[in-house]
Amino acid sequence: MSLALLTSDNLQKKLAYASIITLVLLLAIVGYSGHYFMMNAKQAQLMGLSLFLISWLMMTMAMMLPTMIPLLLMFYRITVDKPLQTLLMVSVTGGYLSVWCLFGVIIFYGSLVIKYIFSNIFHGQQAWLLSASLLFIAGIFQFSSLKYQCLRKCRSTYGFIVTHWRGGNTLWQSFRLGTAHGLFCIGCCWALMLLMFIVSAYHLVWMLALALVMAIEKNVSWGSKITKPLGILLVFVAMIVTINQ
Repeated sequence: MSLALLTSDNLQKKLAYASIITLVLLLAIVGYSGHYFMMNAKQAQLMGLSLFLISWLMMTMAMMLPTMIPLLLMFYRITVDKPLQTLLMVSVTGGYLSVWCLFGVIIFYGSLVIKYIFSNIFHGQQAWLLSASLLFIAGIFQFSSLKYQCLRKCRSTYGFIVTHWRGGNTLWQSFRLGTAHGLFCIGCCWALMLLMFIVSAYHLVWMLALALVMAIEKNVSWGSKITKPLGILLVFVAMIVTINQ
């Protein structure tokens, strides 16, 4: 298998288009289920965390797996002659989702702390401050070097696999590949994900918009060009929210 075949421009375009199409399909099928669980998790007292994690994983599958499709397709091509290839694909996907699941636990308990602060200190009077703060943080993060470093890793699918795939203990190596990719995805997308889940952005329209932005940033050839304009837009919206209070 030649390197030119794996890294051809035509292949990259097909992978980008496939991820966008799959994104829309997954959002239509999985997104509503995640939205349903997220809404009902608010009412759960004993099973709040479990319901949240179910909804979080559903939303992650709908929003983030499409951005991982180029890596999965490349990994499939590289391991096409490997025994137990299906298990390898499951392993790399499981590693990816496990990182996002752990991040979901952090989000769950973090949201409880934030809810306590705004309920007991601000007495629910400064809810706009949370929205404005998150918009501003998400906007500023779009200009950070960490954002670009993680985004560069996510966009270089072949180089990423070569760096993290040793081919020894294949199941463990594929799981580590998935976790590594998940960590870099969190590194470049955490601010937008927090924006969605904390600022009432679990509405499906917001979910679709943010998922498309993340998919374009990571998979489309010109995707990195929207990063700074999006940051400017988010900071501007944060200013509007603040001024209107």
